[in-house]
Order: sequence, then C-alpha cells, then structure tokens
Amino acid sequence: MTGTDPQVFEKRLDEFAGGAPAGPRVIWEISTRLRLLGDTHIGSAAPSAPHAAESEVDQLLDRDPVTREPRLRASTLAGLLRHHLADRCDPPVHADATGAAGAGRRGWADTLFGAPAVPEFAATDTEPATMSALDIDDAVAVLPEDANITVRVGNRIDPDSGTAAPGAFWRMEVLPAGTSFTVTMRLRVPDGDEGRLLALVSTAAAGLAADSEGETSDDGLPGPAGIRIGARTGRGYGEVVAEAWHVRRHDLHTPEGWGAYYARGWEERWKEARNGLETSDRHARLESAVDGTLAALRTAALAEAGHDERAGWTARDLERTHTAFHHELDARRADVRCRDTFVVTLAVAERSTRSFVPAPFDDLDGAPATGPWPGVLLVGDTPAPDRLGEVDRAHRTRPRYSDGRVQWRPELGGTAVFALFKRTARGLVREIAGTAEQPGAEWDVSGDPAHNWFAHWWGSDTGPGGDGGPRPARLRLRSPGVLSESTRLRTTRTTIDTLFGDTVDGRLFTDDVEAGGVARVVLDAADADDALRGLLTLVVRELYTVPFHSIGGGAGVGHGRLTVRSAVLVSRRPGEETERTDLLRAIDDPASPDRARAADWLAELHKEAGGGADPSAAGTPSGARSPRAQPSGAASSGAASSGGEGNG
Repeated sequence: MTGTDPQVFEKRLDEFAGGAPAGPRVIWEISTRLRLLGDTHIGSAAPSAPHAAESEVDQLLDRDPVTREPRLRASTLAGLLRHHLADRCDPPVHADATGAAGAGRRGWADTLFGAPAVPEFAATDTEPATMSALDIDDAVAVLPEDANITVRVGNRIDPDSGTAAPGAFWRMEVLPAGTSFTVTMRLRVPDGDEGRLLALVSTAAAGLAADSEGETSDDGLPGPAGIRIGARTGRGYGEVVAEAWHVRRHDLHTPEGWGAYYARGWEERWKEARNGLETSDRHARLESAVDGTLAALRTAALAEAGHDERAGWTARDLERTHTAFHHELDARRADVRCRDTFVVTLAVAERSTRSFVPAPFDDLDGAPATGPWPGVLLVGDTPAPDRLGEVDRAHRTRPRYSDGRVQWRPELGGTAVFALFKRTARGLVREIAGTAEQPGAEWDVSGDPAHNWFAHWWGSDTGPGGDGGPRPARLRLRSPGVLSESTRLRTTRTTIDTLFGDTVDGRLFTDDVEAGGVARVVLDAADADDALRGLLTLVVRELYTVPFHSIGGGAGVGHGRLTVRSAVLVSRRPGEETERTDLLRAIDDPASPDRARAADWLAELHKEAGGGADPSAAGTPSGARSPRAQPSGAASSGAASSGGEGNG
C-alpha cells in the first residue's frame, strides 16, 4: 500500500473524524432566491393559524411562531418540487386491484424524495422505506421596500346567475409582489449515484425557472406551466421564479471536504448561501450551476494531477459524475405529461348583434356596423390610498414584479374570468344534456352523468350525487388577464327613483373604470379529453358571437362586455408533435382543418354530455337540444360556426 493509495486517505480521514464516516459520500449545498411575481397567499393549511390573534381575516399567512415573520415551509417547497418531478418524469399510475395507487412501483420522484415501505400485499417483494436525499430549510419572506402585507378581499361567484354568492365573501392576507425567499437545501449523495441525483434535482428545479419553463414557442404561445406557490393557484395567484442559483460541493471522504462542511455552524452556512447568490458565480438555472461547478472542480483537479496522484483520481471521479449527470439529464428531458393550454385574447368591447345577423340597414350611410366598440369595465376593489377620498369604487389592480420593480396593472380578475368560462360552459352542458330547465341546485345533486363529467373539470360544491365535499377544478387559470391598451376613466352615477324618475338625494357615486383594453387569459388542463376540447370550442363561439357576456359591476347597463379576439388550443402529448388549433378559424372557415378537428371534438362532447353520438345526425327530435349547443353553419361538418347564432 503506497502513500497515495485511496485507502490511506480514508484511514487518515477516519483518524481525523474520530471514526469511520457514516452517511453520504458527497453533500451538495444548494441555495436559490425565489421571487414572487404577483401577490401570493402562503397559508398554514388550517382555518386559522394557531399563533395568530383573532381577526376578521379568514385566511392568515403562515408565520414563524417565534419571530412572527412570514415563511415558506420546507415541507411546502419539497411537496411542490416532488409533484413537479413526478408529473414531468413519471407516467401516471392508476390504482391496482388492492386499491393502492402505484403499489409495487417507485418512480423518479421516490428516488430523490424517498418513499414509504411498500406493503406486502401490493408487491411480490416488499421494499423498505427510503429517506429523502434532499433536505430543505424553511425560508423567511423578505418584503420589498415600501411594501407591506395586505388583505385581499373577494367573492365566490354563483355558477348559474353570475352574481356574487350570498355569504361567500372572503378575506386573505397576501404577500406583495417582489417578496423574496432565500432557500437553502442539501443534496446527500451516496456512492455511485451522484450524477443521477443531480439530474433529478435539476429537473425538479426547472419548474421554478419560469412560468413556461423556457419552452415558449416561436408564435408566442406559452409552454407548460411551472410551479405555483400558495393558495388560489388555479385562479392566477402564486407565480414564482427562481432568480439565481448557487451550489457548493463537499467530498466528505477527504479531510478538506469533511472539514469545510462540518466546521461551520448553521448561521454561517446560511450567511454563505445568501452571499453566494450575490457573487459572479451564481447561475440562472440549477442545471447550469451544477454543470459549471463540476467542470471547474475537474479543471482544478487536473491542474494538480501532475504532482498529486489523489487529484488525478478526483478528476476521473468528477469526469464520471459529469458524464452521468448529462446522460441522466438528457434522459429526463422527455416530458411524459399530456397538457392542453387554452390561450384566449379577450377585448373589453361590445360586438353588435348586427355584426353577424343580417339587418335591412345598419347606419345612416348604409355601411355595415361590425364593431366591436370599446366598453367599460369595473371589477370592484378598494381604491388606492391616494384616491380614497375621491372615488367610491375603483377597478381592480394587482401588483406585478417585472424588470426589478413592482408595477400595478389593471386586470380582468381571476375569479371573474374563470366564473365567466364556467358559467358559459355549464349552460352549454345543461342544454346538451336536456336539463336546462331544471334548477341549478337540483342539477348539482341529481347525480346526472353530465354533471359529474362537468364537475370533474370545472369543480363543484358537492360530490357525485350530492354526497361528499367540494370537488376542485382540474382546469387551472394560469393568467388572470392583465389589461393592456386600456384607459382609466372617472364616471359618476346616481340612483333614480323608480316611481317618479327623479334622482335620489345623497345617492351620487364616483367610480374609476377601465375603458377598452385587451387581456390574454391562459387555462391549463392535464389529460384533457376531446369532449373538454369541444366544450372549450363552444365557449369561444359564445364569447365570439353573443354580445351579452360580461363580468364585473354594471352588467345590467352594458358594462363589462367581453369579446374574443383570438383563441388557440395547444395540445402536447409525449412523443408527438405539438398540435395547435385556431378556434376562431374553426368557427369561421368550414373548409379548414381546424373545423374538421373541432367537429370530432363536438361529437365526443355530445356523447359525454348525453346529447347523442352524432350532434348533426338526421332525425333528431325537435327540441332535444338547444341551438346553442349544436354546431351551426355547415351541418355536415358538425363544427361550431358563427353563422347561425342568434341574439343569445
């Protein structure tokens, strides 16, 4: 045994450490700075936080019980990373005959985050429990300058009437846009598995890189959604991005590596993590941080290999790890998710009925009046402090972190937009199913298969047949619709006496409304079926042709009218080309491939909702289905068209 043999160094390390080291061979210290791009509620997963005083707020932020500072729990982030990794890399697993989903099978998420023991009845050979290789610390929120925790209010929208549901008013604390968290974690690597674990944690962290994971297509359509944090993520809240990553590798089988890691206390480690995110060797993505660190360490080891044989072994070990990292990373790039992204551009505008229904004349010059014309919108919110004494109500604005600063922008509102889509889709499904005349509350508990299918995608207050608790929506609103090209207007209104027609004294109100503008709204659906795609096509046709759909206050006097400017459905499936369907072309052009594709979707919708296998089949009893739910235009195509739409 020579003086440069690896066993000599391990013996020296044992003497230095007071015994043979147990546990991992390598530890990677990983730190990142997360930035909230919008206001976000990170709660305590309880009706009220146990350390919080009684207040009028329904949903309180999770706070450290000692310092009372808002925090992001390690378990929350670990769960989000695990879910993203499993969703992206592990094919969906359904329950087996024993009722245990995924019994006897472990995926890549289990490799990184650990798994419980597999029970004997679920597998031929039982598998022991494994611990997570990734340790994550709680992170404290750092608020931006001149920003405070605020309370956001909202109402649940009745799915039938489109108005605020009585008694469904909620208040929740939110962290302001621009809030940051410095997250520290440690990856504990056993012998021979370093490249794989590094690839898995890099793939999981890709969900924090950007909302679209950097996969935006050439035509500007968003890619798959990234990780969202906190509550109401299905209504556009919780967008987060990892601004910077910093890593440090410790080889615990060398005296230098062991001492560099264990000779520091927790406070020193956290301080170094924060400082590392401000240095020049920080990276925008964890993948590039790991790649750069492995390359730099190998280069340094090769420089010393001429006079230090141990450095040569280290260089070869790092080269194997580097190669395995890239190999495993390439193997994980294949996305197993089936994702549909519904991208619609809405304009605050009103389209005249005469734009699609022939009329004897249109205007004084005989020219057709097509529109649309800009409208006004008021999704009510508390006015900003500088306008409290000037106006009674103001249109809703939300903060958005961009280009290093927070900007307040008007929006359509996540709850309002989703309620509009859901209300329209609900009416269409009920008409296809022949239950449009049935009260909505009865339909919700009727056990109708059409309702169960609708609730699967759009959510419901009750379980199947009226039993059980609420069901969440599987359609998720990624973007709440930030308005651009709009103008703020100040309007006044008064109450008119219904008997005499005079104004009522003391009933003069001033509102700040938004006039005109466009907003892009994005909906995501996992494992969508053709029936859902057909329903979304009909929803677009409704908003595109019927001039009476609206959101916000003042709908009875013409406020809040919306119309569709563009609508695209992007379908992504593993191993297939991305399919892009222009829904407006499907409506307007009977000869387009988009129309043919939509026809197949609508046929599946009528099957699923109980309207028959072929929505355009001859011999359909009169009145069996409403014209709104049937394809119009070229009847043989079975696709949606604007040509036969009436006044709604």
